[in-house]
This record gives sequence, C-alpha cells and structure tokens, in this order.
Amino acid sequence: MSRESKMVTIATDENGEPSVWCDPEIEDLVTALQTIGTITSCSGHGNRPGRISLADGRELFIVNNYEQAFAIDAAIKMPDINGEPSLSAAAIQAQEG
Repeated sequence: MSRESKMVTIATDENGEPSVWCDPEIEDLVTALQTIGTITSCSGHGNRPGRISLADGRELFIVNNYEQAFAIDAAIKMPDINGEPSLSAAAIQAQEG
C-alpha cells in the first residue's frame, strides 16, 4: 500500500472533493488545527520531525522526543522567550543537572 493511499481526508470542498488530507499518525492534531486553517502537513514518516503548516504562515513541528526539541531550539539563532541570548541544549541540560 502506498503512502498516498494511506492519507486521511480531513475536509472536502463544495463538490465533495478532498481539500485537506494528512498522514494518519497526525490526523487528530490536524483535525483540531483545521479550525484555524491548516494548509499542509506531514508526519515525517519516522525519518524526520512531523510538520504542519498553518494558513497564517506559522509552522508547527512535531518531534520524537525532548532531545530533538532541544536540538532544534539550539539550532535557531534567536533570543529566548525573554529576549535574552538563547542557551544551547547542552548548556540547558547542564543547568538542569
């Protein structure tokens, strides 16, 4: 069975044609987000983080674990949520000790 044949229809257009579909692993999340406008999604198929694109331009990533989340956070060269320089994942883990 192909990956495309496993896709789940989330919404249809006025003609009943599928307009939003997603991988079955993230169906519940995409369905919930559909109210704010999900335009594309991919579960990552076990090889990459999952990703959901919202109609307003934001992107949501679904990572497999805490370590992946910190690695992504550390790779983003932006201030932290308080406007301070962001700590690397290793520095944060060292602080948590």
